[in-house]
Amino acid sequence: MIRFKEACVLDSDSGPFNVIQEAIRDWNLDQKHFSLTSISEIRNDKSTSKLMDLFIQRKCLPVRGELYNIVCVDDVLNTIVSKGEPMLHVVGGILEKFVQQQMSSSLTRQQLLEVVSHMGLKCPQEDAKWWHKIYFRLEVFLYFKKAFPSEELLSGEDAKTVDSVCKILRTFHRAVEVISSPVRPTANIYFNELWKVRTTLQEEASTDHTELANMVCEMQETFNEYWQNSYVWLSIPVVLDPRFKITFIEFRLKRAFGSDTDKYLSAIRDIVRELFHEYCGPVDKPGVDTSNREARDVKLDGFDSDSLEDWDEHLNAQTRSQLLTELDNYLEDGLVPRKDDFDILNWWMSNSTKYPTLSVMARDVLAMPASAVHFEAASSSEGPVIHKQWSTLDIKTVEALVCTRDWIK
Repeated sequence: MIRFKEACVLDSDSGPFNVIQEAIRDWNLDQKHFSLTSISEIRNDKSTSKLMDLFIQRKCLPVRGELYNIVCVDDVLNTIVSKGEPMLHVVGGILEKFVQQQMSSSLTRQQLLEVVSHMGLKCPQEDAKWWHKIYFRLEVFLYFKKAFPSEELLSGEDAKTVDSVCKILRTFHRAVEVISSPVRPTANIYFNELWKVRTTLQEEASTDHTELANMVCEMQETFNEYWQNSYVWLSIPVVLDPRFKITFIEFRLKRAFGSDTDKYLSAIRDIVRELFHEYCGPVDKPGVDTSNREARDVKLDGFDSDSLEDWDEHLNAQTRSQLLTELDNYLEDGLVPRKDDFDILNWWMSNSTKYPTLSVMARDVLAMPASAVHFEAASSSEGPVIHKQWSTLDIKTVEALVCTRDWIK
């Protein structure tokens, strides 16, 4: 984190544009700026589009900015869940009644907290988003369901609905937890977490419960819209994962989209090759001392730079062809065996001699964040907040404290 600003600064028409541009200028990030991850309000803001156009004009962004303006995945997942808010609140009400009448009379609060801790769950904070609270209650209910049978309070149909809703929210909660982890996961894991969300919604869409099926249908519509706008940037890091590469993407897409798979794969392959081509760069020309230009012209016996432009282009084409072979070799090489402790960044560092250009590209692509905030802020209804004791401090002092704390973490 290199900037922390008041909300009122960002609320103005040019707020995000000025803040981001200032930060990039002060930290000399013009040529090191790969992507921007933001919530929907900022992503769709005119000033953000203005910023993107400016960087494209300066040729600071790879592949025409295709990987630049990324919507925060936490924001998307919260939007998808909100489509089922009425139904989820009904389920939450059923659970509240069950907990109050059955469990509260049998367990003390301390005993309940011990059981929750044993389950590996964390009690949501008071300011947690509503669906995080419902999910927590669902998990606790399912854990105690066998110990507190009560057909009067929870029929078999309701129990089945609760189980389905919990499965959906568990997948969303897991995705938010992984993607917004303070450990800052590499970008190759995002695709799989979101694919789990897609798979879960697809499985629950076939339920006989009409209201639940309608809820899932609305969620799917929003997810599919997000997928159409994001599948390229989600797939590229997976291509650069030596355990999966393009083969894994093809496997997933064929199962999901059938005959439309070629359309998606073609777009992914084109961007990968274009991005790699940009990382290859042009062949550097030898420096020419202009003060001795006349002497050099005589020494070269007429072979001036202008007459050799076509030769330079030929050399560039040859070099690019050789470098593209590097990409082809990587894609054609066998997959690395999967193991739990696999370190993808270490793998690329170890193979940087074999794939010199591709390793640099992978380093940047794998660093793309999918979340604009850490999990604590992502799960909070109030978003990122500062400590109460900091509220009276000068904004610059608060910015220094917040940024320093983030660096130390």
